[in-house]
Amino acid sequence: AGVSRVTTYAVIESLMKTGLMSTVQKGKKSLYVSESPERLVAHMQAKMDGMKATLKEIQSSLDELKLLQHGEKPVVKMFEGAEAVRMIGEDIAKIKPDMVYEFACVEATDSKLPEEIRNANREALISKNIKVTAVYASKNQDYTSSKNVALYLLPQDFHFEGDIAVYANKIALMCYSGAMLTVLIESAEMAQTLKEMFRAITSNGSVAKRK
Repeated sequence: AGVSRVTTYAVIESLMKTGLMSTVQKGKKSLYVSESPERLVAHMQAKMDGMKATLKEIQSSLDELKLLQHGEKPVVKMFEGAEAVRMIGEDIAKIKPDMVYEFACVEATDSKLPEEIRNANREALISKNIKVTAVYASKNQDYTSSKNVALYLLPQDFHFEGDIAVYANKIALMCYSGAMLTVLIESAEMAQTLKEMFRAITSNGSVAKRK
């Protein structure tokens, strides 16, 4: 037939998987025989039915696929460990948004997040001259705003084990208890909603601004 033995066996194996060939053992030899032509027709019909089912499934998901294509459906990613917080800082420095909005508990952040990461993220903001609107919960009410941070302090009875950062079209939710989880949501609409929430909190006098 002008075909190598290796190629022949590969083709036979493929045809047997699709039910177009079969084998019988005769003594020490394996004999192979093709199935009837009707089996080939049935195989092709099954493939066509499968493709029709796939097409129907794609058509039913068309609207959802369009949302994904245009970025209208939120993209959610989850990370574990302190290095994810460093990654968020690096992402902010790379994007260089006009403003970062942060809601955090100072004691929880300082006790759970390594100082190296806290300092790296802070220095990245300063070096890129990125402005921050920060609403902090802290027992220490002597904090003052810095050059790039507009600081607002919550009353002393507030305490929580997390941090929220909103920048560009992203929301980073960080939980410092347990395994230290970070959830990153990419959604322009959700980010804008939280930015407006920050604007409401900082403009109605419910938190004290530090000069």
